[in-house]
Amino acid sequence: MFSGVVQSLGKVLTSADKESSREISLRCHHDFYLRVAAGQWVCVDGVRFCVTQCQANDVLVLQAERYQENDIGLISVQPGAFVHLTCADQQSKDRYGHRLTGNIDFKAQINDVDMRDQQRVYQLSFPNMWHRYLVVGCRVALNGASVSVLEVDQEQNVFTVSLANTASQMSVFGQKFVGDWLNVEIERGSQKVIETLRSSLSDTLGDLYPAIDSLLALQGLDFDFLGARAKAKALDEIEHG
Repeated sequence: MFSGVVQSLGKVLTSADKESSREISLRCHHDFYLRVAAGQWVCVDGVRFCVTQCQANDVLVLQAERYQENDIGLISVQPGAFVHLTCADQQSKDRYGHRLTGNIDFKAQINDVDMRDQQRVYQLSFPNMWHRYLVVGCRVALNGASVSVLEVDQEQNVFTVSLANTASQMSVFGQKFVGDWLNVEIERGSQKVIETLRSSLSDTLGDLYPAIDSLLALQGLDFDFLGARAKAKALDEIEHG
């Protein structure tokens, strides 16, 4: 598991496809290099890689299973690119992030970048099938960085997040522009709550489930939205309570 807090940046030196994996090498800051060892998991732009070698001059060699790239097309680390790095953490969750698995759910394209009150605001598109997990207040990880969703337009399939301008400049987000793609992992706790709620209500309500779902739809809501909002509220209370 990973914390959702970017710990360092790395620069990709090489990238090559193997029979069943993608292998990359990258140079990282020395303090990050000292934290990892062969066999350890590292999150690279939100994707889980295994460290296979620690070479001289702060160079790491890593491998990721290619199924993530083949099925979703998200591993786009090319030589010269700067990437987010986070070490695996089996202990406590950082208060500013959330628990990540390093498995990408979908890619989001940047539709717009704006500045609001020293915040850099990103509007991102998303596949319709993931709309149930994207509600105001929930957490997602963009290239391995945990952020809160500020706005969601279910009709246009876009959501909005923001980062402090200084934070975005110290990350790969400062190098992202309209038309670029970001890796997205949804918050697993919200996913579990939503799926459990849907299953439980379906079993409990039986034939009434579709009728109540239709009534909620008239208000622009559904059971998935209620589940995600409940999870987002619980997370907010834990962090600020």
